[in-house]
Amino acid sequence: MIERVQPAIAISHSFCAVATTYSLAQNSHLRLDKYVLITCRDEFLERIEAVAHNFDLSKKIVDRLIIKIE
Repeated sequence: MIERVQPAIAISHSFCAVATTYSLAQNSHLRLDKYVLITCRDEFLERIEAVAHNFDLSKKIVDRLIIKIE
């Protein structure tokens, strides 16, 4: 959708924030001027870990993702 619509900014919430971040990381040719992630801070790490488990992501990838998000 980003490739088709070519928005300047994207705002995503909760699980979609994780999915969008993952997609952007896998498709480095997609460009945004600004990307805003909205989540509940009490659930952030737990949500990232759950998604990492579901997609069988390594700890190294999860750690890099968290650094990028923070």
